[in-house]
Amino acid sequence: MYQPFSLETLSYCQKFSKYKSEESVRAIREIFCNKNFHNYEIAQLCNLCPETTEEAISLIPSLDGRFDDEELQEILEQILDKRNQY
Repeated sequence: MYQPFSLETLSYCQKFSKYKSEESVRAIREIFCNKNFHNYEIAQLCNLCPETTEEAISLIPSLDGRFDDEELQEILEQILDKRNQY
């Protein structure tokens, strides 16, 4: 019988997951509602977890000039807060 994933795969994903609960994922998705981010940028911000605007722009060049430094820094802080909150 075919199983879509093994228990070892599930264990690996849980071990290295940056987001420990479904609530944190939902809360982080909510941050990006009504913001002008591309799906690629959202995925990269959530996967790479940059801590500063400069780091985010160096990792994701398409962010440069599209957002205020303060606005982008606030979003990065919200992601970190939601990630650690749940």
